[in-house]
Formats: sequence, C-alpha cells, structure tokens
Amino acid sequence: MKKYFNLLITLLCIGIVACSGDDEKTSNGDDNGPDKKIVTPNHGADNLTDMAVTGSCLNCSAAQAEIRGYTNLTVVSAKGIEYSTDESLKKPQIWASTDFDAGSNRQFTVIIHNLKPGTTYYYRTFAKLGDTTYHGGETLHFTTKAMIIGNAVDLGLPSGLKWASCNIGAISSEEYGCYYRCGETEPSTFEEYHAEPNSTDVANVKWGNKWHLPTRDDFEELVNICQYEWTTINGVQGYTFSNNGNSIFLPAAGMLSSEMGQYLWEETYGCYLTSTIYSSSHWVSSAEFFRFFHSNSESPFGFEYRYNQLSSNYNGYPVRPVTE
Repeated sequence: MKKYFNLLITLLCIGIVACSGDDEKTSNGDDNGPDKKIVTPNHGADNLTDMAVTGSCLNCSAAQAEIRGYTNLTVVSAKGIEYSTDESLKKPQIWASTDFDAGSNRQFTVIIHNLKPGTTYYYRTFAKLGDTTYHGGETLHFTTKAMIIGNAVDLGLPSGLKWASCNIGAISSEEYGCYYRCGETEPSTFEEYHAEPNSTDVANVKWGNKWHLPTRDDFEELVNICQYEWTTINGVQGYTFSNNGNSIFLPAAGMLSSEMGQYLWEETYGCYLTSTIYSSSHWVSSAEFFRFFHSNSESPFGFEYRYNQLSSNYNGYPVRPVTE
C-alpha cells in the first residue's frame, strides 16, 4: 500500500511541474521564469494603443520603397514615414501621406522615392496633431536593390539615337528612379548643392561610357518623330512615345525642390534633366530641362531652366539616358 501511495505522489508532482512549464511558455514564449511580463509588439495592425505605429515595408526596389503605417488618432494634421541611413534617425527625411482621414482609415501607405540603390534605410511612422508629434516606438529597416542598367530602345529616330527603357535608379519603365541636379552623381537631397553645369555626366558615371544625358535637340526629336499619348502604367501617369514598333514610357515624376524642401508636381508634370546649358549672363548658368504637362494641356511639351546664381543648383530631376 505504501508503495502505491508513493507512486501516486510522484505522478502528481510530475503533472504539476509539466503544467507549470506549459503555462510559463505560453505567457512568455521562453523558459526564463514566471516573473517575466508579456511583451506586446509595438508595430503592425494589431497595435490599437499607440498613437503612431510603424508597419512593414511592402515592396522595395532600387530607388523606391512602399511602407505601411498606422495611427490610432481619430484626427491628424500630418502623418507619414521618417527615414534615414542613420539608425538613430536624428535628422530624418520625411515622406508624408496625403490621406488625412485618420478616423475611418487608420492604415496608410506611402511610396518613398529617390532612394539610393543598394542602401539600408531605417524608418518609423509619425503622426502629428497640433504641436504634438507621435512616433512609432520601433525602428525598422529595409535595403534597396542594386541599380540596373536599362535596355536601349530603337525608336527609328533619324539621328540613330536609342533611348533607355527606364530612368536611372528605376527597375521598370514606370518607376521614377533617382533625382539629380546638374553635375550631381548621387541622388539629390534638400541641401543646397554647388557644381559647374555638366561638370559630370551622371548617365555616363552610373551606366557606363555607352550612355549619356540627352540634349534639348534629342528631346525635340523624340516629340517630333514619335506618336505620344498620356497613359497610366501600374497606377503611374506619364507619356508613352511610340515609333518603329517600339515605345518608351516617361513617368510624370515631377522634380525635387531644395529651395522649397519638397517634391513637386508628381503625376502632373514630367521634368527631365538635359545636358544643354542655358546662360544669359556671367552669373546665370544652368542646364535646361525637358518639361511636359498632364494630358489636359493644349501645349504639353516645352523646355525650362532655373536661374541658379553662382551655379547653385536647387532642383533635382529624373534622368532618362540615351545611347548611339
């Protein structure tokens, strides 16, 4: 009898230990002791407490990334993503969402453009209400893909010139790619930049000796010889130029304005850097850029320049290279 009693006590002890171990693992996810608190993730859709919640990187290419964010505020004055190559995010760049309907749609998505290919970026969500800015508690990161070189597209132009199938920094025809100022070889920032016009050909540097910046005459030939149509590809608006059974698509990527500290005219204007220099006096020297309007304009194409005193370059533009 005593033997059976001892066996019963032993089995009860084993059961108690087993149950205790299961409870601990369920609460904490590990075996570090019952006094460890349950940790709730502070990013993603399940967080219904924090005012700003950082979400995932949904899609990433060479020069752009699609980022998800959340806010639990019912009203916001601004929301978006802060990002930087510095993990501390001390001086981040900001890409704001244009969706201000926080109350009924706490989830939002932004597409960040003009990123440097092959680079790791750190990011977090922000939401602003009045003078108060809330930040997502966790900093996440993504790494952009390596830069690719586009294909040479033969449009049957009299000059024999071939146009690239995509912008520098893009991996498809509809992506904006990187923005560059005259003489610049790294993606533009909002800081003022000084360089002599065409001191360096970014197409030649990034894609090799075969490629170079188009001139004003090159763009004029494109418009005069090709058929063109305002179209939308994968949600991106721009012009398709067709001839000789081939075509290229130039997205309406707008431009980067360092002077105003923002990107301008996306989806409305296409602005592309040329190697043609405009100069009317000793203190004005700037590259012209090819500009086109949205389809509602009666005269959609033209050329412009910006007065850049002492060769200061305030505006960055996408680049569509050409080759012979």
